[in-house]
Amino acid sequence: MNRYKYEGPVMSIYGQIINPKWVCETSADTKEKAQSNIKYRYKKEHGLLASAKISLPNDVVGLIWAMIMQEDFKQELLLYLYL
Repeated sequence: MNRYKYEGPVMSIYGQIINPKWVCETSADTKEKAQSNIKYRYKKEHGLLASAKISLPNDVVGLIWAMIMQEDFKQELLLYLYL
């Protein structure tokens, strides 16, 4: 499973901004499932029905899990954290 993150506005299907900046992370096998999970989580946290229609205009992006798996990146990250 991969980690995904969404950072951006949440909009109604009519183009109205419901939340100007919302941040959420999830685990999923595919980007499409991650987007579905993030939408469901927003609805649950904000008291909307599961059937409510919302859109995420920004892209759901995969976190840097692939880079973290690389030893070179781990060393660069550690150097950065200690500076």
